[in-house]
Amino acid sequence: MPIDMKQNIKEIKITNVISKTAEVVAVINILADRKHHEYIKTWIDETYSKLSLSSTEMLRLISKLPYQGIEFFEIILDIRVFNDIKFLSEKILNYEDIQFIYILTGGQIDIEKINKIREDKEEFEKFIDNMPWLYRGSRELYECIINDTKKFKLNLIKLISEVVSPLFEKKFDALSRDYEEALKDMDNKLKKHTPIHLANYIMNKTVDENSEIREYIFIPSYFINPHYVMAFNKYARLFLYDIRKENAVIRKKTGEKLSSELKIISDKTRLEILRLLIFQPCSGTILSNRLKLTGATISHHIDLLRSFNLITEIRDKNTKYYSANVEEIDELIKNLQNYFYNK
Repeated sequence: MPIDMKQNIKEIKITNVISKTAEVVAVINILADRKHHEYIKTWIDETYSKLSLSSTEMLRLISKLPYQGIEFFEIILDIRVFNDIKFLSEKILNYEDIQFIYILTGGQIDIEKINKIREDKEEFEKFIDNMPWLYRGSRELYECIINDTKKFKLNLIKLISEVVSPLFEKKFDALSRDYEEALKDMDNKLKKHTPIHLANYIMNKTVDENSEIREYIFIPSYFINPHYVMAFNKYARLFLYDIRKENAVIRKKTGEKLSSELKIISDKTRLEILRLLIFQPCSGTILSNRLKLTGATISHHIDLLRSFNLITEIRDKNTKYYSANVEEIDELIKNLQNYFYNK
């Protein structure tokens, strides 16, 4: 729902919209890096299994892009196609090659340099040699993007057509209520706050204000990962924000639990106790001798580790033996990975 308002004495357009094309790009980003998306793993694996070999190869190339396909949001912003997949494909095919390359190289190569690279093989080799942080070892990717741009576009269009499968359509339709609720929530926030305030909130950081910006676009997303993305050009900014409310609650609880557990094992003595107990069960006396600590000190550390179920104990006659709760430790490590990778 477009809303016009005044900000800094200049007319600012605000667009708050559900976008199927944005969700398709978000899915492509997930498919290009399937390791860190546990919340939708089964659906993603099934979607991936239905792709053609050429599309899985395309995903392999996309995974080598600086942001694994997040770059395509800037193209959506430029062409302003939010729901018509067929029209999106047509626009991508006709998109100016130089601008297309500029976006997919993260804006790190200026237009003049791109023209030189395309016209001169030696310039291309210099690009490969001098920009390793962008190149990332994928000569094949940049040869295709720079020297065979049309082929890259056609492969991208084919990938989009395969992603927009009955599986995607069913999922997108099932989420319709969630999208609508997110729109209403954003509408209410826009009545109370400026768009730059909401942009800061979504991005969880201060977004630089720019007097030339004429439009802010807010798009709710189920598939987006990480949980917020900003795309921008000279006159507009596009923000995608996560609508997975249940994940926000889970992340908060997981974060609290992880914080407490990490505080416990951050102590070097308790960390060493866990390491020793992973190898074999030990009594308090054995731990005391190995770590050269008093029995009372060992008991204190044991009690703290046991309070988080990180160790278990068994009794043999009059002696207690402690073992590492490997399942709980593995769960801690898994939750830490999930938390950091925004699952």
